[in-house]
Amino acid sequence: MKKNIKLLICALMAIGCISAAMGFATGCGDDKPSQESSTSGDISPDIQEGTPSLWVEYSVVKIEKGDSFSVSVNTYIGSEKVDTDISYLCSVNMGCDDSVASVSIADSALIFKGLEYGSTIFTVSAKVNGITIAKEIHVEVCNADVVFFVPNLAMEAGSFHAELALLDVGDHVTAITPEIQVYNKGVLVEDAEVILTCDANDVVRIENNTIYAVSEGSAVLMGSYGDVNLYVTVNVYRPEIKMEKKFAIEMYGKDDYFSAHFLDGSEVRSVKLENKEILRSYWCDAEGGLAGVQMNISAITPEILGENRRLEIETDVAKYLYDCGVYTQLISNKEELDDFLKVSEKYGNAGYFGLDANIEYEGEYVNNGKNFTGVFDGRGYVINNFKVKGRNCGLVAKLR
Repeated sequence: MKKNIKLLICALMAIGCISAAMGFATGCGDDKPSQESSTSGDISPDIQEGTPSLWVEYSVVKIEKGDSFSVSVNTYIGSEKVDTDISYLCSVNMGCDDSVASVSIADSALIFKGLEYGSTIFTVSAKVNGITIAKEIHVEVCNADVVFFVPNLAMEAGSFHAELALLDVGDHVTAITPEIQVYNKGVLVEDAEVILTCDANDVVRIENNTIYAVSEGSAVLMGSYGDVNLYVTVNVYRPEIKMEKKFAIEMYGKDDYFSAHFLDGSEVRSVKLENKEILRSYWCDAEGGLAGVQMNISAITPEILGENRRLEIETDVAKYLYDCGVYTQLISNKEELDDFLKVSEKYGNAGYFGLDANIEYEGEYVNNGKNFTGVFDGRGYVINNFKVKGRNCGLVAKLR
């Protein structure tokens, strides 16, 4: 009983927080720009040192009909706020309803006034150092007495938010049914019906208010109760899946392809080794889940050689991550050991060589005084009965 009371109190507190946040304006204010952040829309470039960007206090505003609400606007260059006066322009986007709300500008503030029930989109912009910077602000005029609460979704930037994967694996889900609750003046409305709709059917599909992932991208879903709209932003992504298998890629003397097992049967988009594309071609079996990958060996440069390299195989629905060792050659017998210096000559007496098995060496290894400036990695294996003949005692004459 105590647990149930505690849950009820938490729910009511959350609803109170939502109402207060709506104030009556909802949505997260934008964080101060940083070197890692970027401006919204296609007008402004990514934030870099010396690049102007626009910051708005709220990206979504909800106001009562007849009420006004102020939104602060600032300009930054890099991560530094511009203190000089900036002239801002703000207007309703082309094709959006201009009868819902009006806006006036006072100093560095946008003052929105609710005129009619509905929603519209404004764009605020400025020109700094010859660069036009802009951001959109979604404005909705509605009844402040009605509040939505969706306990199984997060709330971000004025709308509820869901993350859906294209592959159902681990903690990643491909579908979700929002648990929509409607409160009117703080009282739960029993059996309130809110039907979600979406125009971006290429990203998600909706069946009986359950949202299913279709393809990578973002979509905004909308539902309504009376004059108040509910927004659900859905981000559909390809999950990153860490695979247990470890690959060994060799640049010399072996086939330029390998096979990999997947958790899906979709098409292969790319194969990257340390963020370099190495895919030349691929094939998939008829039932899916297995692909053969032919590599572009020439794309593997010397700095990629070594242990614990990242191999990323992207399919239409997921990204598979593998640990990978990249070698000039893996040596598994006496003959390959005898020839490894000749092989290294093809790579400027360098390279990354490793043992791939224990070797029982019979006879003497003849060292012809060759230099080797690369890496020879035993990888936990041993060479037994190894004897060296030559000017120097060792596998190579000189290491640098």
